[in-house]
Amino acid sequence: MTMALAELVKQIAEITESAVPQSFEEDAPVPGLDMLESQNDEECYFIGLIGGKDVGKSALVNALVGQEITQRIGYGKGTETVIAYVHQSRQAEVAQKLEKIAPGQYTIITHDQADLTRQALLDLPDIDSIHEEHVKLTGQMLRHMLFPLWLQSVEKYADAKPRQLLQKVAEGNVPENFLFCLNKADQLLAREGQEQLEKLRQDYAARIQSLLKLKAPPRVWMISALQPEVLDLPQLRRVLAKQKSVPNVRQARQAAMRQRHLNVVRWADGLNLPGRLARLEELKRRAEQVFDQSLGAELLNRRIPDLLEDPAHRARLVDAAMDQRMMRWPMIGAVQMLLRLPLSLPLRLVFQARRRGVAGSKALVKQHLALGDMADCLKGAIVQLQQKDISIYNLYGQSRMGGEFCAAQAAQLQTQLSEAMELHKEQLLGHLLKRDRLIYALGRWLLTWGAAAWFMLLQPVMEVMLRDSWRAAARHIPLLVVQAISVPVLLSNLVFVAIWLVVLWVAVRWRVHKRVDRLVCRQGGSIKQPAAQAPLRAVVENWLAGLQAPIEQARRHMACLVEQVEALRQATAESQK
Repeated sequence: MTMALAELVKQIAEITESAVPQSFEEDAPVPGLDMLESQNDEECYFIGLIGGKDVGKSALVNALVGQEITQRIGYGKGTETVIAYVHQSRQAEVAQKLEKIAPGQYTIITHDQADLTRQALLDLPDIDSIHEEHVKLTGQMLRHMLFPLWLQSVEKYADAKPRQLLQKVAEGNVPENFLFCLNKADQLLAREGQEQLEKLRQDYAARIQSLLKLKAPPRVWMISALQPEVLDLPQLRRVLAKQKSVPNVRQARQAAMRQRHLNVVRWADGLNLPGRLARLEELKRRAEQVFDQSLGAELLNRRIPDLLEDPAHRARLVDAAMDQRMMRWPMIGAVQMLLRLPLSLPLRLVFQARRRGVAGSKALVKQHLALGDMADCLKGAIVQLQQKDISIYNLYGQSRMGGEFCAAQAAQLQTQLSEAMELHKEQLLGHLLKRDRLIYALGRWLLTWGAAAWFMLLQPVMEVMLRDSWRAAARHIPLLVVQAISVPVLLSNLVFVAIWLVVLWVAVRWRVHKRVDRLVCRQGGSIKQPAAQAPLRAVVENWLAGLQAPIEQARRHMACLVEQVEALRQATAESQK
């Protein structure tokens, strides 16, 4: 819970750009969270005298313990170190603790009272001292103290500095753990009487009640350190001479922790976290609308369709499909290799402005999604959001509002679309190049090797056999074979076979074109096969979602903080019952 509470305060302060409560500042004079969460109920607890200069702290300590353990100084620096009055069995424990808090700035005086083994009475430096190190030392001790005794004199009870420190300490501790004393009350009693003494007591109690917003005024002990047997000092001594039980100390810790929780809840309520969450949700809706209208519609309705309809893209599909299809046709693959270069050159010249992308998807994407144009569109969308809600500036940061962020996002979109185009091409080729049935493979062999064998050998032989009798034709077959493989006949037949293969190549290419045209629709570049279109649309949608990521992340973070504050509020309310 200790780390969870501190982390909750830290995260709220960061997301709202607000200062943490004073009780969570590093040098706050309040009991530390580690001490409040401690499970060691048998350790010593501190009762420290907190007061300004010349209010009689040292004299009161001497009066409480019945001996002069600290020197009374009415001039100079006053008390400079921590003076601890502890049981002799706890000397090492208290020394170890004080050494961590204030190394070398303490003195320990022991006693042997068996009923005060777990209590340590501390005399501390003045809280209104002109010496900064004295004030700092007292603040350090307050972070390890559950039971401060606030001591003022009758002539200084209205001073502002003690009230300010009391208010800070009360943010992390409860007034039920405090004792309030007015010293030198004997002087007022002798000078103005009992009635004025009671009026002063009531006035001081009312000031504390108003300062700490208490339901009832606290008890104020009217004492005289120099005359310890008069007024309230004997009763105060009996109270401090009675050691607090383990359950009482545990309850005091729990009450102080509950005060820390209430302080956090009140601080969070002042920051209006639910209202900030509502504004983030509205900002998210606006951002989604602006990005969809400014970028999504342009990309999905125009840029992507134009990209898919680009002749260069179709040419890449046809070329890739032709390369794969021709590998299935005997001999036509050679025709493809011979005709590809001379035919592709004029096509490149015709589509010079659009065909530069044939070399790769990256260049093709750059033709349709210029880096500068996309960056300017994105920057305009963010500026439009900023005009509607200035908090967008804090979510995206100054660097993201500039051109570097927009250019980086545009470049990221280009890269992702290039990769998606390659995937798009592979998926289309997968649909174009499905595995053929066996009958189609036999047909390809008949149209290529079968045609070559027919025109070069079988056709002349069959012609003679059909024209003459079988016996006469049998006598001429050897001659026909010799004539068929002669150089003039071979050349003429090869020319005809080549023409035939070219015709087949044209037919196959025409068929591939038709299949590409059937697969890629004319309207908006949408694909008949949904799986083939999905990569490009998914890239754009994910990119748009990524642009909204800072807002969505802040919204989720704020929603989580609101839930934690509400859980803390409920837990605190239940603990008060």
